[in-house]
Amino acid sequence: MLKPLWYALFGAFIVYLAGGCMGTPRVTDPARTAVEQLLISTAADRALAQVEFAKLEGKKVFLDSSGLTGADTAYVNGILSVLLGKHGALIAGDRSEADMIAVINSGSFSIDRSDSFFGIPSIAIPIPLTGTFNTPEIGLFKTIKQTGVAKFVINVYEIPTGKQILAVGPVSGETFYNYHRMFFLFQYRKTDIPEKEKRRWSQP
Repeated sequence: MLKPLWYALFGAFIVYLAGGCMGTPRVTDPARTAVEQLLISTAADRALAQVEFAKLEGKKVFLDSSGLTGADTAYVNGILSVLLGKHGALIAGDRSEADMIAVINSGSFSIDRSDSFFGIPSIAIPIPLTGTFNTPEIGLFKTIKQTGVAKFVINVYEIPTGKQILAVGPVSGETFYNYHRMFFLFQYRKTDIPEKEKRRWSQP
């Protein structure tokens, strides 16, 4: 008499597990973290905030960012478009429609990182027939410091004469994000990124 009940309970358990697996959302991580993107974009904000485009008021300007590379080119174009608009310039969608061309180049648009660690690092231990086992990192003190750096020069010249109207830069901006961990338990983050600006100790 107990077998049918056991089968029923076992079947219900299998259905429960299957339902749980089907309901588990798929989680993926992007190639770059939000902190990395904010370090670079905030540094660009601070560099380009120093630029004045008052001389270009009423002029049609084409932005030439071919000297920039990477995924952040569109963001830099966006910042420059906003600044030009604030100073009364008009954004030309095509070079042939422009009175002037603003060429932007970057001397630096990346992140520096330095790490400090005191303790026992993670060690890879080979295990026959199974692969490698990594021991946990045991750190009394660990620090990761990241600095975003952006540096730009902008040359604005007239069409069709090629006469230089405005030369900007080099202008540069920096921002930082530092992570500290002490005694296995406490972690502290300090940054000047507005979206991440929190200074406090916490438990991980």
